[in-house]
Amino acid sequence: MPVYIAVSPHAADLQSFIQDRFADQEREIKALLTAVYESELDLVTAVDAVKAYVDFASLEERLKRIEKHIGLIETTPGEVPVSPVNQQLPLEEWDEDEIRDYLNDCAQWYHSTYAYFQVLSELEEGEQINRTKLLSHIGEILGKDFGGKNLAGVLAGITRTTAKRNRESLDFKDREHSPRKFWLNPKYAAIVRDYFENADEVEFQQFDTVEKVLEGKPDHLVTTYRKLSDAILALGSDIKEIPRYSNLVAFKSSVAFAEINFRSDHLLCVLKLSEVEDPHGVVEKREVADWNKWRLMVRVHSEDEVLAAMETIRQAYLKTK
Repeated sequence: MPVYIAVSPHAADLQSFIQDRFADQEREIKALLTAVYESELDLVTAVDAVKAYVDFASLEERLKRIEKHIGLIETTPGEVPVSPVNQQLPLEEWDEDEIRDYLNDCAQWYHSTYAYFQVLSELEEGEQINRTKLLSHIGEILGKDFGGKNLAGVLAGITRTTAKRNRESLDFKDREHSPRKFWLNPKYAAIVRDYFENADEVEFQQFDTVEKVLEGKPDHLVTTYRKLSDAILALGSDIKEIPRYSNLVAFKSSVAFAEINFRSDHLLCVLKLSEVEDPHGVVEKREVADWNKWRLMVRVHSEDEVLAAMETIRQAYLKTK
């Protein structure tokens, strides 16, 4: 019997891998993804299982073989087999400050995750919420459609965070029933509820064009942004400019590598880098958690500072290659 490292699947990544190859067989793909996700097969093993049969058999046969592969995993509730060479350390408890810092990060960067915990925080003690209602409530908070694929991404992100920190789960899921049910870990429920009861309201409105983001901004920041944006887009034809919120625009190639935040008197460029060559001395380090890869930032006050900022932004872009 094979053994598996205790890592939950990144369902969105797996879905992308499969759909690229079987775009015309959506129903079977969804069945496969559901089987993989519900069995908590880790992403690496799942992708290897798919790749093993991708060129040799019919999709139906591949599904049968992969389901058999998944069936070899035998776990008890709350436990996942661990490879003997990767023994899992005892999970550590969260302290209150860590939870609050994590939720603050979610409020700024991971709105879907923030909305997920907000919904769970509104449950009464001992209450659980089923998947259908959870999706609906998160969508209401975010002001947009929110489906199963979106939820899979949220859960994968939460799993990565707790795994990297070697922390206990903040939430629990019931996989024995359909639809699945979700609730807060009772050990931390009071802290999470208190956080949301006292948190400032978070703006979740989506801005679908850059021009909407620029509306009402100071003229000198708009001019500076346009020059900076043109320079970033000129780095490669694969770069996309993605408006996200009223004060934020992201730049993405294969992955996001830069985000431009509008401040009162400057643009704050946050970069997905931990170290960089800084010939102009413009880079600042951010105070972020160990798991956060967005560690550096550059402030741009005027068009004259764009050139110096671009040296660092270029390095962030090249890291995506």
